[in-house]
Amino acid sequence: MASAHSLPSQLYLHNRNTIHALALGPLWYDVELAHKALVGLGTNETLLIELILGRPAHEIRWLKTAYKLKYRKDLVDEVKGDLSGKTEKRACLFRTIVY
Repeated sequence: MASAHSLPSQLYLHNRNTIHALALGPLWYDVELAHKALVGLGTNETLLIELILGRPAHEIRWLKTAYKLKYRKDLVDEVKGDLSGKTEKRACLFRTIVY
């Protein structure tokens, strides 16, 4: 539970993230979120699932293309490298992003 003293700082961070997302637009913000989900220790699978599952094929193609433009890396290869050897749920995520 957040204390009353940390509430202003939490609101500031939330507002900053919202303004950043609005400035980038939906596609480029999703590209940043995909990168954030893949960098560092471990994979933020929840974030990847939110970004990829349930999207139409054309939006996934846009995401993969924009990711390649921004980070010079293939999103499919990045996801495959991070999720290799893990559960069926992750395999489903990978199959979704490949197509």
